[in-house]
Amino acid sequence: MRRHFTAKAILLGLIGGLGVCFVAYPNDYMIKSNLFVGTTLPFGVFGLLFLINLVYRPLSRRLPKAFQFSNGELVVGFVILLAACSLPTSGLMRYFPQILTCPYDLYSGRQNWQDYQVLKYAPDALVPEGWYIEGDDPVLDRSLSREQRQARLRRAEYVNKGFRNGITKGTKFIYFWPVQGTADVIPLDSWFNPLLFWTPMIIFFLVFMTTMMVVVHPQWSRNELLPYPIAEFTDEMLRVEGERRFPSMWYERKFWVAFALVAGIHLVREIYVWYPETMINIKLEWRVGYLIAAKFPNYYYHGMSSWSVFNNKVYLGVIAFAYFIPTDVSLSLGLTTVALTFFSYFMWTLGVSYTNYHHLSSLTGAYIGMFVMIVYLGRNYYLRVFRAALTFRPGPGVDADVAWAARAFLLSFLGMVALGCVAGLNIWLSLLFFTSLMILYLVLARVSAESGSPLVQANWKPAGFFVKLFGSTALGPYSLAIMGLLTTALGSDPREALTCFLTNGFKVAEREKVRNGRLAGTVLVVLLPCLVVAFLMALWVNYNGRGSDSYALTWPPRRTFDRVASAVAEISREPGLLDKVCRIERTEGVFSWEGLKFRMAHWSMKPGVLPWLLFGFLAVLITYYMRLRYPWWMIHPVLFLTWRTWATLCFAASFLVGCVIKAAVVKYGGGRVYQSLKPFFMGAIMGEIFIACSIMVFNVWYYFHTGGVNPERYFIFPV
Repeated sequence: MRRHFTAKAILLGLIGGLGVCFVAYPNDYMIKSNLFVGTTLPFGVFGLLFLINLVYRPLSRRLPKAFQFSNGELVVGFVILLAACSLPTSGLMRYFPQILTCPYDLYSGRQNWQDYQVLKYAPDALVPEGWYIEGDDPVLDRSLSREQRQARLRRAEYVNKGFRNGITKGTKFIYFWPVQGTADVIPLDSWFNPLLFWTPMIIFFLVFMTTMMVVVHPQWSRNELLPYPIAEFTDEMLRVEGERRFPSMWYERKFWVAFALVAGIHLVREIYVWYPETMINIKLEWRVGYLIAAKFPNYYYHGMSSWSVFNNKVYLGVIAFAYFIPTDVSLSLGLTTVALTFFSYFMWTLGVSYTNYHHLSSLTGAYIGMFVMIVYLGRNYYLRVFRAALTFRPGPGVDADVAWAARAFLLSFLGMVALGCVAGLNIWLSLLFFTSLMILYLVLARVSAESGSPLVQANWKPAGFFVKLFGSTALGPYSLAIMGLLTTALGSDPREALTCFLTNGFKVAEREKVRNGRLAGTVLVVLLPCLVVAFLMALWVNYNGRGSDSYALTWPPRRTFDRVASAVAEISREPGLLDKVCRIERTEGVFSWEGLKFRMAHWSMKPGVLPWLLFGFLAVLITYYMRLRYPWWMIHPVLFLTWRTWATLCFAASFLVGCVIKAAVVKYGGGRVYQSLKPFFMGAIMGEIFIACSIMVFNVWYYFHTGGVNPERYFIFPV
């Protein structure tokens, strides 16, 4: 039996992970190509897998055994590579450095920020150069000379405004050291102080998510038998049986027919983007919203997300993926937009307000409900795991690796809570915040394992949820600013969540009998250098003025400190209350009975939060109960967990089409025909991945060949 954790397997994961972190950010935001990661089915990674199967594996048969990879070794390298995909873009670096710099540049254009001096509520130790603004802190200003104040102001602008707007323009580049006599360098030294807080926080965060997946995986995979559609697809593309040179699917003609068909459609559409006057277009979009608006204006304008029902696009890869997903799941994903449109319109006819504000409350309640179901279904197993972890005694059915992972999970959770207190949160807020973050990422992983949707999102965020739940006065502006920074840095748009990558990666590893505990440790060790590379590339691209991600550079920072400004305005309505709240926050420390009593006395839940929170909570519990109790029940709780997220707004119609195709095949062809058509739909998915990677390679060549001209943008999946 061959070993899985060989040096070459780990080296494959390390080199691949470093490559992903080196390439992904410039590819997405400098070259503006197809997203290198973007989803839990990252094009760049699966394109590399296709290339390994097509070129390296057949050629390696002529090489010595030392240069050949077994299936298990390839799985180890692949899971490490998948985990690294959570770092360079939306998983972390798309928002982490931006929230620490961009508010300083936005400050001068936001009058309400200036009126309420919102930046002073962010701890200086968490941001580069302390966001120094002359006049905001008179005590500090008096302690500095005029020259010192001017020097500090210039440095703060260089570091923070330089990140958002770029230090250099044109074709010139700057680096972390002086080049060609220029005085401009990337100010890495200004990041050292905030990184003293953020580095251990991010490391604890990575350990927390990785070990959480090790703990829940045996329950999900062996006891609850979740389907793991992405893992099934990955397993088919990784496994080479016997003496065959290629994966078994590749020997099916249907695979290559679908591969060529889908790749050809996208190739024609890509050429049309470049030459619309001379090339035909294969339309995958439909636009009939104007017809509905003309005849049924109330339904169109009062049905939430109705535009996505009547103005949308077919995603061929998603249709193909729906073929491998349980029918009730694909049906529920397909009905998300239709169900929400009818539901919100029905509420409007009753005179009940159901806006995005209320919808986010229902989403939060749905996530809490799903978390309760996860714990309830695995309660006996989790009890044995944590009893074994805390007592250091083996438990029945609990692997030693899982017990150690549970210990690391608890320690990393406590580490994050402690760092939250160091930042300025009291113990209760820190516990609640990181518990909500745990719920968010655990449920996202569950959705990925059950639905296999390539793109899963949450839409609700802990900081915004706590404002609605407790009120501004009970939280206070300092705590709200800290939670806003943590939320944006760690959970602004978790479409590339580490938990989603690992839950599928661990399932693939399990099928190759790779120990997930050891694999998790290897992943965490390799992620450390990958984290450094991802951070440096984000700095390099943005300080060179190439970080043209207008959303990440503007909206999350604005949302965070608009919320702080609104809170300060609300607290200031009562004379003297703001000073009292700030005094409590500054003096209460980690724990204070006075602070706790003050917050409880000023607890003020926003109107409409509790009813819709309970609605989402009960909707998930009821649908999950019905699904477990009655085999004929066809609505999965994933409907309430994903409706009106950007992913399902785009993908719902494609999931519905895929569900209808699968149901027709099973009904009229039976199980034999269903199995025989699997290669066709596998080929469709792989054809989309292949053409996406080909476009990325061409775009890189075009960008550098033309001296920095961005190519025409054609996206396979939504951005």
